[in-house]
Amino acid sequence: MRRKPSVANDMVLDTKFGFVSSSAPNAIDGLEPPLQFPPSDSNHASSLREIHATKKPLKERSVSYFYQDREFLNGLIQNQSLANLSPSYIMQTTPEISGINVYDVQYTTPAAVSVDVLPIEYMWYYFPGNEPEDQKNYQKKIIDEYSLAYSTPINTGFRAKIAVANNSPHMVFLRKESDEINQFTINFNLWTHEVVAPSDPEIIEKVVDQSNMSEVLQLDSEWIQSKEAAYKMLKIVEMGLDGFSKTVTLNIFGNPLIQVGDIVGLTYSLNGISSQRYMVQSVSHSFDSGLSTSIKMNRLD
Repeated sequence: MRRKPSVANDMVLDTKFGFVSSSAPNAIDGLEPPLQFPPSDSNHASSLREIHATKKPLKERSVSYFYQDREFLNGLIQNQSLANLSPSYIMQTTPEISGINVYDVQYTTPAAVSVDVLPIEYMWYYFPGNEPEDQKNYQKKIIDEYSLAYSTPINTGFRAKIAVANNSPHMVFLRKESDEINQFTINFNLWTHEVVAPSDPEIIEKVVDQSNMSEVLQLDSEWIQSKEAAYKMLKIVEMGLDGFSKTVTLNIFGNPLIQVGDIVGLTYSLNGISSQRYMVQSVSHSFDSGLSTSIKMNRLD
């Protein structure tokens, strides 16, 4: 039996001290020579299992160790120096494994301005195994709001990063579908009272290529939350597409008067170009059943 004595905390000196003893310590298999524990009797009631101490007072009900403290978990997901957050000491005669997980999750609902954790709580109904004999021993265990410790979620509006520490001496499911052994279903949830609810979808069109009026540019992104942002995005796309057509090459009837550096005006109704000014970059002439001129031009504005 594990016994965790209630040791007074000296809040003036900012200390937290505790120790754990057991009348039946967990043995470590495979040790040579085996680790021996004195038998329990009237002169030896229990064996020391653990001593731990922290400089920071651990005041929350669900927190017994420094790694369950919210400040420690916040530092974990913020990549801070954890040794400086909570100076602590722990000694164990037999090592124990504690679960600390970091999750980066995508929201399944609209964006949120702020989020918080909805603590995991459920009644765990289970059978010891899946053999017929095990079905006679229906078990249950209460998972309450203090079974886990949570960091403050880092919220981006569409995603969240959070650390979760197990405060229980047993496994705790964050997401589980009922099966033949475990008779419960649970999901880990974040909650908010400031949901950014999107309005009904609205189609915004802008003609980019005047020579092809039927061509449609469609943007489908959950990050566009307003009509103003959509128009700005279309403008950026238009500028990007426009950049591919700043240089124009034309073959025209022979004209030996055109020279490099000349400013010419171009009108081409099929492409929506009207009196657009270009500067001649290069000129070449060829003769095949008549003189022809090829010019390469750069748009000025």
